[in-house]
Amino acid sequence: MASRPPVFSWQAHPCPPWCELDHHDDDHPEDRVHRGAAHHVAVTLAPGAHEVQDVLITVAERPVGSGTTISLQQAEAPLLLRLTPEGAALLHDALGHTLHAVSSGSAPGVLSPRSDPGPRSSAEGSP
Repeated sequence: MASRPPVFSWQAHPCPPWCELDHHDDDHPEDRVHRGAAHHVAVTLAPGAHEVQDVLITVAERPVGSGTTISLQQAEAPLLLRLTPEGAALLHDALGHTLHAVSSGSAPGVLSPRSDPGPRSSAEGSP
């Protein structure tokens, strides 16, 4: 949804461009959240109980004004990672570096941290 000016008494800032929710002035305080589209990715796991697992990727800001989080949640397991955008970028870089090493047949090596990694991300159990 395109960024729009704040129009409700509880909004201090406009919705971010990725917010897909239709807000209302009478939204319950717990529903005052920005939420983007959810993406389901079927990933192949190492041999085990479930060969393919659905991973849900979401973006949200809850409560509004608290900062954006990008979440990775494994559908059939209690794994939930809530990452800052900076943490997600670090994970993206590390996965890309590792995949490149695997596809080229070289050793992954050690990643050097970004100059300003920002706040650390958190890992939590099921909500």
